Amino acid sequence: MKLFAKATDQISVLDKVFQSYASSDFYIDLNFEEDKLRLQSIAQRMKEIKFRIAVIGEFSSGKSTFLNALLNQKLLPSAFKPTTNQVMRIENSDQHTVCPKDEPARTFSLTSENIVKLASETDKPLEIFTQVPKPMDSFVLYDTPGVNDPSALTEEVIFDLLGESDIIIFLMRAENALKQSELDFIKSLICKKDLEKFFFVVNFKDRLDDEDIIGVRAHVTHGLAKTMNFPRKEIEERVIFYSGKESLNAAITGNKNTLIWQEHTRMLDRFSHFARIKREDLEEAAIRAEVNAVVQQCCQKLDVVLDQLSGKDKVYAEQLEKINHELTAFKQEVHDASLQFRSDIREHIRQLNDGLSQDFDGIKADIFEQIQSKEDADLEHAEWIQKHLRREIEDKTEARMQTFWQGLEVVFQDFDKSISPE
Repeated sequence: MKLFAKATDQISVLDKVFQSYASSDFYIDLNFEEDKLRLQSIAQRMKEIKFRIAVIGEFSSGKSTFLNALLNQKLLPSAFKPTTNQVMRIENSDQHTVCPKDEPARTFSLTSENIVKLASETDKPLEIFTQVPKPMDSFVLYDTPGVNDPSALTEEVIFDLLGESDIIIFLMRAENALKQSELDFIKSLICKKDLEKFFFVVNFKDRLDDEDIIGVRAHVTHGLAKTMNFPRKEIEERVIFYSGKESLNAAITGNKNTLIWQEHTRMLDRFSHFARIKREDLEEAAIRAEVNAVVQQCCQKLDVVLDQLSGKDKVYAEQLEKINHELTAFKQEVHDASLQFRSDIREHIRQLNDGLSQDFDGIKADIFEQIQSKEDADLEHAEWIQKHLRREIEDKTEARMQTFWQGLEVVFQDFDKSISPE
Protein backbone atom coordinates (compact mmCIF):
# COMPACT_ATOMS: atom_id res chain seq x y z
CA MET A 1 0.00 0.00 0.00
CA LYS A 2 1.30 3.46 -0.92
CA LEU A 3 1.35 5.63 2.20
CA PHE A 4 0.03 9.20 1.83
CA ALA A 5 -0.84 8.57 -1.82
CA LYS A 6 -2.70 11.85 -2.37
CA ALA A 7 0.04 14.02 -0.88
CA THR A 8 2.66 12.07 -2.81
CA ASP A 9 0.74 12.67 -6.05
CA GLN A 10 0.56 16.40 -5.31
CA ILE A 11 4.31 16.58 -4.72
CA SER A 12 4.92 14.63 -7.93
CA VAL A 13 2.81 17.09 -9.96
CA LEU A 14 4.59 20.11 -8.48
CA ASP A 15 7.99 18.53 -8.94
CA LYS A 16 7.27 18.16 -12.67
CA VAL A 17 6.33 21.86 -12.82
CA PHE A 18 9.64 22.80 -11.22
CA GLN A 19 11.58 20.52 -13.58
CA SER A 20 9.92 22.12 -16.61
CA TYR A 21 11.29 25.56 -15.69
CA ALA A 22 14.56 24.61 -13.99
CA SER A 23 16.64 26.11 -16.84
CA SER A 24 14.75 29.43 -16.85
CA ASP A 25 16.40 32.57 -15.49
CA PHE A 26 13.52 33.34 -13.15
CA TYR A 27 13.79 29.86 -11.56
CA ILE A 28 17.22 30.79 -10.23
CA ASP A 29 16.42 34.45 -9.52
CA LEU A 30 13.39 33.57 -7.39
CA ASN A 31 15.18 30.71 -5.62
CA PHE A 32 12.58 28.12 -6.59
CA GLU A 33 15.21 25.47 -5.88
CA GLU A 34 14.65 26.15 -2.18
CA ASP A 35 10.92 25.47 -2.56
CA LYS A 36 11.65 22.30 -4.50
CA LEU A 37 13.93 21.13 -1.68
CA ARG A 38 11.17 21.80 0.84
CA LEU A 39 8.86 19.52 -1.12
CA GLN A 40 11.54 16.85 -1.30
CA SER A 41 12.03 17.17 2.46
CA ILE A 42 8.29 16.61 3.03
CA ALA A 43 8.36 13.58 0.74
CA GLN A 44 11.37 12.14 2.58
CA ARG A 45 9.70 12.69 5.94
CA MET A 46 6.66 10.75 4.77
CA LYS A 47 8.92 7.83 3.88
CA GLU A 48 10.64 7.91 7.27
CA ILE A 49 7.54 8.05 9.46
CA LYS A 50 7.79 5.67 12.38
CA PHE A 51 4.76 3.84 13.71
CA ARG A 52 4.33 3.01 17.38
CA ILE A 53 3.31 -0.38 18.74
CA ALA A 54 2.88 -1.03 22.47
CA VAL A 55 2.81 -4.50 24.00
CA ILE A 56 0.95 -4.91 27.28
CA GLY A 57 0.07 -7.90 29.40
CA GLU A 58 0.35 -9.38 32.86
CA PHE A 59 3.47 -11.06 34.22
CA SER A 60 4.19 -14.40 32.54
CA SER A 61 2.04 -13.59 29.50
CA GLY A 62 5.14 -14.09 27.33
CA LYS A 63 5.80 -10.45 26.40
CA SER A 64 9.57 -10.87 26.27
CA THR A 65 9.35 -13.97 24.06
CA PHE A 66 6.77 -12.24 21.84
CA LEU A 67 9.05 -9.23 21.33
CA ASN A 68 12.09 -11.44 20.84
CA ALA A 69 10.18 -13.23 18.07
CA LEU A 70 9.49 -9.85 16.43
CA LEU A 71 13.22 -9.05 16.70
CA ASN A 72 14.28 -12.51 15.46
CA GLN A 73 16.75 -12.74 18.35
CA LYS A 74 16.76 -13.83 21.97
CA LEU A 75 17.47 -10.44 23.48
CA LEU A 76 14.97 -9.31 26.11
CA PRO A 77 15.32 -11.28 29.36
CA SER A 78 12.43 -13.50 30.42
CA ALA A 79 11.13 -13.92 33.96
CA PHE A 80 12.49 -10.46 34.79
CA LYS A 81 10.38 -7.90 36.65
CA PRO A 82 11.52 -4.30 36.18
CA THR A 83 10.14 -1.44 38.25
CA THR A 84 6.37 -1.09 38.07
CA ASN A 85 6.27 1.59 35.39
CA GLN A 86 9.51 1.14 33.45
CA VAL A 87 9.02 1.10 29.69
CA MET A 88 11.50 -0.26 27.17
CA ARG A 89 11.62 1.52 23.81
CA ILE A 90 13.06 -0.48 20.90
CA GLU A 91 13.95 1.20 17.60
CA ASN A 92 15.52 -0.05 14.39
CA SER A 93 19.16 1.01 14.07
CA ASP A 94 22.56 -0.18 12.91
CA GLN A 95 23.67 0.36 16.50
CA HIS A 96 23.36 -2.38 19.07
CA THR A 97 23.10 -0.41 22.31
CA VAL A 98 20.97 0.26 25.38
CA CYS A 99 20.81 3.34 27.64
CA PRO A 100 18.42 5.10 30.03
CA LYS A 101 16.33 7.80 28.36
CA ASP A 102 18.16 11.16 28.12
CA GLU A 103 21.38 9.63 29.49
CA PRO A 104 23.57 8.94 26.45
CA ALA A 105 26.65 8.89 28.70
CA ARG A 106 25.36 5.61 30.16
CA THR A 107 25.21 3.78 26.84
CA PHE A 108 26.16 0.10 26.94
CA SER A 109 26.47 -2.62 24.33
CA LEU A 110 23.15 -4.42 23.95
CA THR A 111 23.02 -7.65 25.96
CA SER A 112 20.39 -9.20 28.21
CA GLU A 113 22.74 -8.68 31.16
CA ASN A 114 23.12 -4.96 30.49
CA ILE A 115 19.36 -4.55 30.14
CA VAL A 116 18.84 -6.17 33.56
CA LYS A 117 21.67 -4.10 35.04
CA LEU A 118 20.32 -0.75 33.84
CA ALA A 119 16.73 -1.63 34.70
CA SER A 120 17.76 -2.36 38.29
CA GLU A 121 19.65 0.94 38.56
CA THR A 122 17.07 3.39 37.20
CA ASP A 123 13.33 3.96 36.95
CA LYS A 124 13.75 5.77 33.63
CA PRO A 125 12.60 4.18 30.38
CA LEU A 126 15.32 2.21 28.60
CA GLU A 127 16.08 2.98 24.96
CA ILE A 128 17.22 -0.01 22.92
CA PHE A 129 18.70 0.31 19.44
CA THR A 130 19.10 -2.81 17.32
CA GLN A 131 18.29 -4.16 13.88
CA VAL A 132 14.56 -4.85 13.60
CA PRO A 133 13.44 -7.12 10.72
CA LYS A 134 10.85 -6.02 8.18
CA PRO A 135 8.04 -5.08 8.34
CA MET A 136 8.56 -4.06 11.99
CA ASP A 137 11.58 -1.91 11.10
CA SER A 138 9.16 0.97 10.49
CA PHE A 139 7.84 0.64 14.06
CA VAL A 140 9.11 1.83 17.40
CA LEU A 141 8.29 -1.00 19.82
CA TYR A 142 7.30 -0.31 23.42
CA ASP A 143 7.52 -3.04 26.04
CA THR A 144 5.31 -1.93 28.90
CA PRO A 145 5.75 -3.27 32.44
CA GLY A 146 3.92 -6.48 33.21
CA VAL A 147 1.77 -6.24 36.30
CA ASN A 148 -0.86 -8.47 37.83
CA ASP A 149 -2.62 -5.32 38.99
CA PRO A 150 -2.84 -3.20 35.82
CA SER A 151 -4.44 -0.33 37.76
CA ALA A 152 -0.98 0.26 39.28
CA LEU A 153 0.23 1.58 35.91
CA THR A 154 0.79 5.33 35.85
CA GLU A 155 -1.30 7.73 33.81
CA GLU A 156 1.74 8.28 31.56
CA VAL A 157 1.60 4.62 30.53
CA ILE A 158 -2.18 4.25 30.36
CA PHE A 159 -3.15 7.51 28.69
CA ASP A 160 0.00 8.88 27.04
CA LEU A 161 1.90 5.86 25.73
CA LEU A 162 -1.16 3.79 24.87
CA GLY A 163 -3.00 6.85 23.60
CA GLU A 164 -0.16 7.75 21.22
CA SER A 165 0.43 4.21 19.94
CA ASP A 166 -0.79 3.19 16.50
CA ILE A 167 -1.32 -0.42 17.66
CA ILE A 168 -1.68 -1.95 21.12
CA ILE A 169 -1.00 -5.67 21.53
CA PHE A 170 -2.81 -7.12 24.54
CA LEU A 171 -1.05 -10.37 25.33
CA MET A 172 -2.76 -13.21 27.24
CA ARG A 173 -1.79 -16.75 28.20
CA ALA A 174 -3.71 -19.42 26.31
CA GLU A 175 -4.37 -21.50 29.46
CA ASN A 176 -6.36 -18.74 31.19
CA ALA A 177 -7.02 -16.14 28.51
CA LEU A 178 -9.14 -13.13 29.45
CA LYS A 179 -9.04 -13.49 33.23
CA GLN A 180 -11.18 -11.25 35.40
CA SER A 181 -8.21 -8.97 36.15
CA GLU A 182 -7.67 -8.49 32.41
CA LEU A 183 -11.34 -7.70 31.86
CA ASP A 184 -11.25 -5.24 34.76
CA PHE A 185 -8.27 -3.50 33.20
CA ILE A 186 -10.08 -3.08 29.88
CA LYS A 187 -13.33 -1.93 31.47
CA SER A 188 -11.85 0.41 34.08
CA LEU A 189 -8.85 2.10 32.53
CA ILE A 190 -8.77 1.77 28.74
CA CYS A 191 -10.50 4.57 26.84
CA LYS A 192 -13.01 3.46 24.25
CA LYS A 193 -11.23 5.31 21.45
CA ASP A 194 -8.04 3.36 22.20
CA LEU A 195 -9.83 0.00 22.06
CA GLU A 196 -10.06 0.42 18.29
CA LYS A 197 -6.26 0.04 18.16
CA PHE A 198 -6.19 -3.22 20.17
CA PHE A 199 -5.22 -6.64 18.91
CA PHE A 200 -5.66 -9.48 21.40
CA VAL A 201 -2.90 -12.06 21.06
CA VAL A 202 -3.47 -15.37 22.84
CA ASN A 203 0.09 -16.56 23.42
CA PHE A 204 1.33 -20.12 24.09
CA LYS A 205 -0.92 -21.49 21.38
CA ASP A 206 1.37 -24.54 21.28
CA ARG A 207 -0.07 -25.67 24.63
CA LEU A 208 -3.58 -26.07 23.22
CA ASP A 209 -5.04 -28.66 20.89
CA ASP A 210 -7.49 -27.71 18.13
CA GLU A 211 -10.56 -28.32 20.29
CA ASP A 212 -9.15 -26.19 23.10
CA ILE A 213 -8.46 -23.35 20.67
CA ILE A 214 -12.10 -23.34 19.56
CA GLY A 215 -13.28 -23.09 23.17
CA VAL A 216 -10.77 -20.40 24.16
CA ARG A 217 -11.57 -18.36 21.05
CA ALA A 218 -15.29 -18.46 21.84
CA HIS A 219 -14.63 -17.41 25.47
CA VAL A 220 -12.33 -14.53 24.53
CA THR A 221 -14.51 -13.30 21.67
CA HIS A 222 -17.68 -13.36 23.75
CA GLY A 223 -16.05 -11.66 26.73
CA LEU A 224 -14.46 -8.90 24.66
CA ALA A 225 -17.56 -8.27 22.54
CA LYS A 226 -19.61 -7.84 25.69
CA THR A 227 -17.04 -5.68 27.48
CA MET A 228 -16.07 -3.49 24.54
CA ASN A 229 -19.54 -3.25 23.03
CA PHE A 230 -18.03 -4.04 19.62
CA PRO A 231 -19.59 -6.25 16.90
CA ARG A 232 -18.61 -9.88 17.47
CA LYS A 233 -17.24 -10.25 13.93
CA GLU A 234 -14.89 -7.29 14.43
CA ILE A 235 -13.65 -8.77 17.70
CA GLU A 236 -13.04 -12.15 16.05
CA GLU A 237 -10.77 -10.42 13.53
CA ARG A 238 -8.75 -8.88 16.38
CA VAL A 239 -8.16 -12.14 18.30
CA ILE A 240 -4.97 -13.90 17.18
CA PHE A 241 -3.66 -17.25 18.44
CA TYR A 242 0.12 -17.30 18.46
CA SER A 243 3.15 -19.11 19.79
CA GLY A 244 5.97 -16.71 20.58
CA LYS A 245 8.17 -19.63 21.61
CA GLU A 246 7.75 -21.52 18.33
CA SER A 247 8.08 -18.37 16.21
CA LEU A 248 11.26 -17.34 18.03
CA ASN A 249 12.70 -20.83 17.58
CA ALA A 250 11.92 -20.70 13.84
CA ALA A 251 13.64 -17.31 13.58
CA ILE A 252 16.78 -18.43 15.43
CA THR A 253 17.14 -21.76 13.61
CA GLY A 254 16.26 -20.25 10.23
CA ASN A 255 13.46 -22.79 9.78
CA LYS A 256 11.04 -20.41 8.07
CA ASN A 257 9.34 -22.78 5.64
CA THR A 258 6.75 -23.76 8.24
CA LEU A 259 3.13 -22.98 9.02
CA ILE A 260 4.26 -21.37 12.29
CA TRP A 261 6.44 -18.86 10.45
CA GLN A 262 3.75 -18.20 7.83
CA GLU A 263 1.31 -17.32 10.63
CA HIS A 264 3.96 -15.11 12.22
CA THR A 265 4.55 -13.25 8.94
CA ARG A 266 0.83 -12.78 8.27
CA MET A 267 0.35 -11.33 11.74
CA LEU A 268 3.14 -8.77 11.30
CA ASP A 269 1.93 -7.78 7.82
CA ARG A 270 -1.51 -7.26 9.29
CA PHE A 271 -0.13 -5.00 12.03
CA SER A 272 1.82 -2.99 9.47
CA HIS A 273 -1.16 -2.54 7.13
CA PHE A 274 -3.47 -1.51 10.00
CA ALA A 275 -0.99 1.06 11.37
CA ARG A 276 -0.36 2.63 7.98
CA ILE A 277 -4.06 3.15 7.29
CA LYS A 278 -4.67 4.67 10.73
CA ARG A 279 -1.65 6.98 10.57
CA GLU A 280 -2.53 8.19 7.08
CA ASP A 281 -6.02 9.16 8.27
CA LEU A 282 -4.47 11.25 11.04
CA GLU A 283 -1.56 12.93 9.29
CA GLU A 284 -2.24 13.31 5.59
CA ALA A 285 -4.27 16.52 6.00
CA ALA A 286 -1.39 18.17 7.88
CA ILE A 287 1.18 17.05 5.31
CA ARG A 288 -0.91 18.30 2.44
CA ALA A 289 -1.28 21.63 4.21
CA GLU A 290 2.52 21.90 4.16
CA VAL A 291 2.55 21.19 0.43
CA ASN A 292 -0.08 23.87 -0.16
CA ALA A 293 2.00 26.34 1.86
CA VAL A 294 4.93 25.79 -0.53
CA VAL A 295 2.62 26.43 -3.50
CA GLN A 296 1.32 29.62 -1.93
CA GLN A 297 4.84 30.89 -1.31
CA CYS A 298 5.77 30.27 -4.94
CA CYS A 299 2.71 32.18 -6.08
CA GLN A 300 3.57 35.11 -3.84
CA LYS A 301 7.09 35.28 -5.28
CA LEU A 302 5.70 35.32 -8.80
CA ASP A 303 3.10 37.98 -8.00
CA VAL A 304 5.77 40.33 -6.66
CA VAL A 305 8.01 39.94 -9.72
CA LEU A 306 5.12 40.32 -12.19
CA ASP A 307 4.13 43.58 -10.52
CA GLN A 308 7.69 44.88 -10.91
CA LEU A 309 8.28 43.90 -14.54
CA SER A 310 5.70 46.19 -16.19
CA GLY A 311 6.44 44.68 -19.60
CA LYS A 312 10.18 45.43 -19.63
CA ASP A 313 11.16 41.87 -20.40
CA LYS A 314 8.51 40.20 -22.49
CA VAL A 315 10.06 36.71 -22.65
CA TYR A 316 10.84 36.72 -18.96
CA ALA A 317 7.30 37.89 -18.21
CA GLU A 318 5.75 35.20 -20.43
CA GLN A 319 7.72 32.51 -18.65
CA LEU A 320 6.60 33.83 -15.30
CA GLU A 321 3.00 34.14 -16.43
CA LYS A 322 2.96 30.55 -17.61
CA ILE A 323 4.22 29.00 -14.38
CA ASN A 324 2.17 31.47 -12.37
CA HIS A 325 -0.94 30.31 -14.21
CA GLU A 326 -0.23 26.67 -13.36
CA LEU A 327 0.49 27.35 -9.71
CA THR A 328 -2.31 29.90 -9.30
CA ALA A 329 -4.85 27.48 -10.77
CA PHE A 330 -3.82 24.99 -8.13
CA LYS A 331 -4.02 27.67 -5.43
CA GLN A 332 -7.45 28.88 -6.63
CA GLU A 333 -8.91 25.40 -6.33
CA VAL A 334 -7.88 25.34 -2.69
CA HIS A 335 -9.17 28.88 -2.08
CA ASP A 336 -12.59 28.29 -3.63
CA ALA A 337 -13.17 25.10 -1.67
CA SER A 338 -11.95 26.60 1.60
CA LEU A 339 -14.58 29.37 1.82
CA GLN A 340 -17.54 27.10 2.48
CA PHE A 341 -15.23 24.73 4.36
CA ARG A 342 -14.41 27.43 6.93
CA SER A 343 -18.06 28.31 7.42
CA ASP A 344 -18.95 24.67 8.01
CA ILE A 345 -16.03 24.30 10.44
CA ARG A 346 -17.26 27.22 12.56
CA GLU A 347 -20.79 25.79 12.72
CA HIS A 348 -19.57 22.32 13.70
CA ILE A 349 -17.33 23.81 16.39
CA ARG A 350 -20.30 25.72 17.82
CA GLN A 351 -22.34 22.50 17.95
CA LEU A 352 -19.38 20.66 19.49
CA ASN A 353 -18.98 23.23 22.27
CA ASP A 354 -22.69 23.06 23.12
CA GLY A 355 -22.53 19.27 23.21
CA LEU A 356 -19.39 19.16 25.35
CA SER A 357 -21.05 21.42 27.91
CA GLN A 358 -23.87 18.89 28.22
CA ASP A 359 -21.38 16.01 28.42
CA PHE A 360 -19.48 17.57 31.31
CA ASP A 361 -22.72 17.99 33.24
CA GLY A 362 -23.25 14.26 32.77
CA ILE A 363 -19.69 13.49 33.86
CA LYS A 364 -20.20 15.37 37.11
CA ALA A 365 -23.31 13.31 37.83
CA ASP A 366 -21.56 10.01 36.96
CA ILE A 367 -18.54 10.72 39.18
CA PHE A 368 -20.79 11.74 42.07
CA GLU A 369 -22.69 8.47 41.69
CA GLN A 370 -19.42 6.48 41.60
CA ILE A 371 -18.14 8.17 44.74
CA GLN A 372 -21.37 7.46 46.60
CA SER A 373 -21.17 3.76 45.69
CA LYS A 374 -17.54 3.29 46.83
CA GLU A 375 -16.36 2.21 50.25
CA ASP A 376 -14.49 4.75 52.38
CA ALA A 377 -11.26 2.76 52.00
CA ASP A 378 -11.47 3.03 48.21
CA LEU A 379 -12.01 6.78 48.37
CA GLU A 380 -8.76 7.24 50.25
CA HIS A 381 -6.89 6.52 47.02
CA ALA A 382 -7.09 9.82 45.14
CA GLU A 383 -5.15 8.22 42.29
CA TRP A 384 -8.08 5.94 41.53
CA ILE A 385 -10.46 8.90 41.37
CA GLN A 386 -8.07 10.76 39.04
CA LYS A 387 -7.74 7.85 36.63
CA HIS A 388 -11.45 7.12 36.64
CA LEU A 389 -12.30 10.79 36.06
CA ARG A 390 -9.92 10.96 33.11
CA ARG A 391 -11.38 7.83 31.60
CA GLU A 392 -14.91 9.21 32.08
CA ILE A 393 -13.96 12.45 30.35
CA GLU A 394 -12.37 10.66 27.39
CA ASP A 395 -15.21 8.15 27.04
CA LYS A 396 -18.03 10.66 27.40
CA THR A 397 -16.51 13.09 24.96
CA GLU A 398 -15.40 10.44 22.46
CA ALA A 399 -18.92 9.97 21.09
CA ARG A 400 -19.26 13.72 20.76
CA MET A 401 -15.96 13.97 18.92
CA GLN A 402 -16.94 11.10 16.62
CA THR A 403 -20.10 12.99 15.68
CA PHE A 404 -18.02 16.12 15.13
CA TRP A 405 -15.58 14.41 12.76
CA GLN A 406 -18.33 12.54 10.94
CA GLY A 407 -20.07 15.86 10.35
CA LEU A 408 -16.91 17.21 8.74
CA GLU A 409 -16.11 14.13 6.69
CA VAL A 410 -18.11 15.17 3.62
CA VAL A 411 -16.56 18.64 3.71
CA PHE A 412 -13.05 17.16 3.90
CA GLN A 413 -13.79 14.78 1.03
CA ASP A 414 -15.04 17.57 -1.21
CA PHE A 415 -12.01 19.67 -0.32
CA ASP A 416 -9.68 16.76 -1.13
CA LYS A 417 -11.31 16.21 -4.52
CA SER A 418 -10.93 19.86 -5.46
CA ILE A 419 -7.16 19.92 -4.92
CA SER A 420 -6.21 16.38 -5.97
CA PRO A 421 -4.60 15.79 -9.36
CA GLU A 422 -6.98 14.39 -11.95
